[in-house]
Amino acid sequence: MKLTLSQLADDIEIGVEGSHLTYTAGEVKEEILKFGESHHETPNWYTIKRNKWTPDASSMIESYIENESHDMYEDWYDVAMERIDDQLTHQIQALLEQAFKGKDVTTFWTYDKPVEIDILPNSCIRLFFQPKKDIYWIHWGRMVKAFEKGNTYAAMKHTDGTITARSPYHQGLADDIELDAITLL
Repeated sequence: MKLTLSQLADDIEIGVEGSHLTYTAGEVKEEILKFGESHHETPNWYTIKRNKWTPDASSMIESYIENESHDMYEDWYDVAMERIDDQLTHQIQALLEQAFKGKDVTTFWTYDKPVEIDILPNSCIRLFFQPKKDIYWIHWGRMVKAFEKGNTYAAMKHTDGTITARSPYHQGLADDIELDAITLL
């Protein structure tokens, strides 16, 4: 049985199979409810399982010797493996651990359990606007241009009257738009 987005805690990570992006369930819920995103139309959502890889000198040595043995004489594999002792394996293991230290090499994620997106966008109205002047928002701690004066952008008007938009210039940057800063088209 599939999990549903509505039953997931906001900090659970999820992603679409075949994508390289992960989101928290809370981010997806907000994108659907606040920004009218149609995530329910995208199939193959899964929870994300974080994993840790560690190098294994014994496996590496055995694989290397096995690969090389195809070009060598009969019984070469056995002779070569006899030369590898525990001390040498420990030295190689220490070198591998030094070479592969850091989360960027040792951590990865896999898809785990299927998730059904059971939260649908509220009755939002899609509209278009032009900024009266360049609009700047804070993104990752710095002020960035979210919308450029004179260009046309899509937005969502919610039942509470707020208008939200997603900047086309910065992935994940979305917020409410002040009505006095835009002209509705």
